[in-house]
Amino acid sequence: DVICGRGKDCYNHSGNQRFRIVIEQSLQKYMECTSKHEKGLIVVSIVDFIRQQSSNGAGFVRLDSKTKRWFEIGDEAAREKVGQTIREALIQMD
Repeated sequence: DVICGRGKDCYNHSGNQRFRIVIEQSLQKYMECTSKHEKGLIVVSIVDFIRQQSSNGAGFVRLDSKTKRWFEIGDEAAREKVGQTIREALIQMD
């Protein structure tokens, strides 16, 4: 699973490391997109891929600070996470 959060523990988590590899592999295709719709399709395909690779199907999780339980963040938040990570990777390429 991809852990949504801040800090070294999240960044170094094996699921997050695999997530960054998937993002890197998708960057060229993303940069070749000519419309927002095409970019959105790539984002959705990454979300779907991460969920398919997840052992429990959640894919993107966050820790609830009150209950100390993990929960799945949902489609919209997962798409935002992927989109933000792509934008950050594109900035680092420059």
